[in-house]
Amino acid sequence: MRKIFSRFIFFTLCSLLLPSSLSSLPFYSKNEEYDQWFIGPLFAPNPTTVDPNHPGLEIEALSSNTHGLYNSSGKLISIPNITAVLPYFDYQMSINKTFGFEVIGAMTINSCGKEHFTHLRDTFFRFGIQILNDIKGTRIPDFRILIQETIPTGKYDNLSFKKKGCDLTGQGSFQTGIHFAFQKLFYIKNNHFFRMRASLGYFLPAPVSISGLSYYGGNTDSRGIAFPGNYLTCFLVGEYSLTYKLAIACEFNYQRGWKGNFLRKKGDHIYIPNFNQCSLYPEIQYSFSKNFGFLIGSGFTIKGKNSPAFYSCYITFLYIFSID
Repeated sequence: MRKIFSRFIFFTLCSLLLPSSLSSLPFYSKNEEYDQWFIGPLFAPNPTTVDPNHPGLEIEALSSNTHGLYNSSGKLISIPNITAVLPYFDYQMSINKTFGFEVIGAMTINSCGKEHFTHLRDTFFRFGIQILNDIKGTRIPDFRILIQETIPTGKYDNLSFKKKGCDLTGQGSFQTGIHFAFQKLFYIKNNHFFRMRASLGYFLPAPVSISGLSYYGGNTDSRGIAFPGNYLTCFLVGEYSLTYKLAIACEFNYQRGWKGNFLRKKGDHIYIPNFNQCSLYPEIQYSFSKNFGFLIGSGFTIKGKNSPAFYSCYITFLYIFSID
């Protein structure tokens, strides 16, 4: 029974812990005739380096509800609701117009019935290299390579059965990976713009020492080393400007993870399955000025395998500093 319950915890909460991008600050440009000041989609990585004199800070509040589980056959199974409220911050800066840095941090407040738990989530650091910049009238897009490192600041093992997974906030693994991020801006007509963005990321998690019930499953007696499988994440995004200040956007995300392994020292063997998940995020953007704007959006899963079904809503405020 406890073995089944531990897998329930793993599957129902892993969508809240998968390392996806959290921000995409717009490129601060003085070319008013071509560049639309989009706020930027929330999750897809940023294909442009922020101006050295204009670092950006993004503050987000997200609420998510996990309500089901896609089993190994892709069938959706209802489960007790698990809710999470997550305040995020994302800070981006650059050395010059080629090299930039980004740090993403978050806290989560998890609830399942009468059980509650508050803790840090895992933290993300990125180093970006600008390869190409969008040139009007050509096929040349913005193209940027981002190297990402995940720091396991969340709680991932020695979990309590009593809390029903509420005390799970991280994966416990240092994860090194790379994003290839593209975007291209198109002028439609009558001062309307369409921006298309795509990215591909691939990550290699490091082995994790396990003690007790953990993100990877097991029970209170489990001891060993988990070897999480590699995984990829893909984004396809479209943004359309209704006016110079108002825009709509939609993000499509696909994630796939490969089977992992477990070196058991004590307790039951832990099975780390492969998984996949498709989700959609419609959004509305509004910019008050060249330095300040906000985004309201929602998200929900479309299908998956060995992964949870969820829906979420969020609001984000973006401010770009001027330090000329």
